[in-house]
Amino acid sequence: MRCHTIDLPADPAHVRTARDWVRSLLYPRTPEAAVHDALLITSDLATDAVVRHFEPAYRLHAAVSPMTLYLECSNVGAPEECAPGPWDENARLYLVTHLATMSGPACGRYFAFLQWGPAAVRPN
Repeated sequence: MRCHTIDLPADPAHVRTARDWVRSLLYPRTPEAAVHDALLITSDLATDAVVRHFEPAYRLHAAVSPMTLYLECSNVGAPEECAPGPWDENARLYLVTHLATMSGPACGRYFAFLQWGPAAVRPN
């Protein structure tokens, strides 16, 4: 599994940057339906971070394998300790909830896990 992190300004103009970043991380043979779902999930997480006024930026963590994508979004300006955050109650991430294999709030962050098959194996 490959792990990556990017910080993006809490600005609507950077939601596309988040999508492009996630697309660049996916394996070349990832099924198109999985790519589509991954980009919608990314848009929902990034847009929600902007709407909730994450300042000065939000952080996306991604872990990618040939058959899975784990995304986590958090507020760069928030303290590191585990405390209730803006997503811990009343999260309205409908696309994430419906498209992800598993998702939810965790210590002021929101995560989404997407799994697909068959394996999108990288060519040697």
